[in-house]
Amino acid sequence: MIAYIFFRIFDAIIAILPWRGVYALANFAYFVLFRVIKYRVELVKENFRKCFPEKDELWINSMTKTYYRYLSEIFIESIKAMHVSSEEIKKRFRLEGEDVIRKHNLQHQNIIIIGSHYGNWEFMTRGLPHIVPHEVAGVYRPLSNRRIEKYMAKHRSKDGMWLVPTEKSKESWTEKRERPVAFGLLADQNPSNPKRSYWINFLNRETGFTPGAEVYAKKYDYPVVLMLLKRVKRGHYTVHFEELEFNPTEIEFGDIMRKYAAKLEAWIQNDPPYWLWSHRRWKHKMPEDYTAMTPLK
Repeated sequence: MIAYIFFRIFDAIIAILPWRGVYALANFAYFVLFRVIKYRVELVKENFRKCFPEKDELWINSMTKTYYRYLSEIFIESIKAMHVSSEEIKKRFRLEGEDVIRKHNLQHQNIIIIGSHYGNWEFMTRGLPHIVPHEVAGVYRPLSNRRIEKYMAKHRSKDGMWLVPTEKSKESWTEKRERPVAFGLLADQNPSNPKRSYWINFLNRETGFTPGAEVYAKKYDYPVVLMLLKRVKRGHYTVHFEELEFNPTEIEFGDIMRKYAAKLEAWIQNDPPYWLWSHRRWKHKMPEDYTAMTPLK
């Protein structure tokens, strides 16, 4: 209850601040996170070292500072975004590859949109329903605090997004809706079960990927679209779409996730600090008895 009260007070302050004030608060958050409490700073540096072994400490330190400025900004931005108009949200992103999701054959069937924790993914809970011709279903892991989760869900869905908790998503993949559905997932989070994961060499490290997107794409023959965000400047992003796989039943099991990992890796390497480096992404290690990707039931 105490956490919820503090969150609502903080939320109310950000809601009334102009954007200039929002970023002044983000600067203060950066100072606290990076300089005072040093929130996971050593973890971030270690992740940069292992993923970019050719880089020196000067580069590592520079990327780490940039990352914490970005982390502070998207945290405050995401709360502010819950309280601005739909028109304001739409002004803050531009599109690349919009024609991919508006292809005639895709508009009349369910599809899967795979995203990542790069750029401000929270903006898309408000923005994506205005971009795609489908109803948008956000498949996600709910917050552990039920009061904060309920409040966040109310604001995340105000533009029409259908929120689908991961543990309740099985039936939603075939549920009949008024329009075809675009199922949105962030597929780069740390998997909860390393034995039921895809293990791929990603950013120079053996990395487990949650297999859900590929499992359901192949099971129901849903075309898969890749969505990646790029930071243009504070509070403004490019949303990039491209075909990942439109014929999932015709390819080898595991190809979709390998393509996804390769595309995301290239995106991160092009501009490293804007991915979620403070997440314990490599908490799990590849099981010793892991051999190869096989179809999961």
